[in-house]
Amino acid sequence: MARIYAAVVGSFPRPRGLARLVGRFNSGKIDYEKLELGYEKYTQRLFKLFISASIEYFTDGMLRWDDVFNPLIGYVDGLRVDGLYRFYENNFFFRAPQVVGRIKLVGNCPIPDWYGNSKRILNEVAGNSKSYVLKAVLPGPLTFALNSVNEYYSDIVDLINDYVYNVLQPLVKELKHRGAEVVEVHEPELTYGRADSRLKFYDVELLSKLFTELGVRLWLQTYFGDACSALNYLLYLARHIVGVDLIASKDYSRYLNYFSEFNSLAIGIYNSRSTLVERKRSVGWYISRFAKLHVNEIFVANNAPMDFLPEIIAVRKVRKLGRFVKSFKAGGVK
Repeated sequence: MARIYAAVVGSFPRPRGLARLVGRFNSGKIDYEKLELGYEKYTQRLFKLFISASIEYFTDGMLRWDDVFNPLIGYVDGLRVDGLYRFYENNFFFRAPQVVGRIKLVGNCPIPDWYGNSKRILNEVAGNSKSYVLKAVLPGPLTFALNSVNEYYSDIVDLINDYVYNVLQPLVKELKHRGAEVVEVHEPELTYGRADSRLKFYDVELLSKLFTELGVRLWLQTYFGDACSALNYLLYLARHIVGVDLIASKDYSRYLNYFSEFNSLAIGIYNSRSTLVERKRSVGWYISRFAKLHVNEIFVANNAPMDFLPEIIAVRKVRKLGRFVKSFKAGGVK
């Protein structure tokens, strides 16, 4: 039987207190040191929530990020920050990368240091326990390319290549140096459907090769689209952790045998776009079916980033998720 873990993927709603601190810093009312103390305080609080809820794999909530692309855009040569665009079919907007030259990560990118700080805070909160895995988060190459305003590259393949080898590769190397064992790469474009099959296959080949060579575990996270329609691409990543949005994959039961080909699956069954808190019976039905597959690991998780929810609802869902998985593993839920 598969080993089952509770997990949280992507971002967590930025607490109001932290949002006020960021606003005060941007208006010059507080200095950088006070802002950093705020990030430390709220990151510590978030980790305490995850640990108390028995969540085993999680991110730092991406509390420093405004969206999946920012502030990374500001640390890449050849990019500018463009206007606001709707993030897929959500009432959520992001500032798009505007590509004006050949892209390359700058030398002073602080993202690995941010991860290192979060790792230190987790160790302090958890007492250096090995029971918890802190994932770093980065946007995937296909999602980056198709959500950019490209004014430089004549071939999107060249843009994807430069993003992988000039941005992702040095970032993942530095994250590994800071202690990252798992990097969560967000690729909603693999299931959303705008790219052709050639680009999707090329994307997964590049990611699989890169992470295998670097010796870092890849958590490839998809959402907002039917994972069943993308199984031919996703199965190429069967040796890695693949995150699927089961809320958007209504007909998944017909494809259960294909899902058994994966080594590690993150099943997104807690809906990050609905304020309704999931019932035990429906969640148990999902897990029971996937637990019977010949899969080594199953991560029970939210289906997408949690920015779309009020913080109080996100907290409830996380607590429910952790309690349910703990009870399921103990044999208390049928």
